[in-house]
Amino acid sequence: MILKFNLIPREKAKAFEEEKTFSFFKVLGTVTGIIIFIFLIIFTTLQYEGYSLKKKLEKNQIKLKKFSYIAKQVKHLKTISKDIEERITVMLGLKNFQERQLKKLGVLLYNISKNKVYFIQLKFSPKSATIKGLSEDIDYLANYLKKLKSAKELVSQINLLNVNKEKGYINFDVGVNFKNNR
Repeated sequence: MILKFNLIPREKAKAFEEEKTFSFFKVLGTVTGIIIFIFLIIFTTLQYEGYSLKKKLEKNQIKLKKFSYIAKQVKHLKTISKDIEERITVMLGLKNFQERQLKKLGVLLYNISKNKVYFIQLKFSPKSATIKGLSEDIDYLANYLKKLKSAKELVSQINLLNVNKEKGYINFDVGVNFKNNR
């Protein structure tokens, strides 16, 4: 038979046995503490992210206001640019119209001095011209009309309306129709 002897006093032995026993409440308290700690960390992290997102939102709203102002200016400048383009188109059209009219007038006036033909009155429109004038000789008038007829790109028809000889000069009326060149 074996005898067991416990050399530790009874009170200390009970305390030692209690320490050895695994306590459910101690584990539950520790796990609950860890979970609460994790929730606190997650909560503070989310609070910080929310704060930083709020700051970002405020910055982006400020940028949006600036960009919307710039977008309004760009839109305004586009309308001004469109208006200017339309004006330039009109000016170029007028320039081309004036250029064609000046060419027509130039054809009428080019051979006056060479042919000794003098204008008394010139009525000019984009489609036709009427000339009243004087010439020293009928040949000079014929040469002038021949030169007008040779300008086929501008002149479509020449009509000699009236010819009279007065006091050594030839008095004439000529109608000139121009081509409609665009």
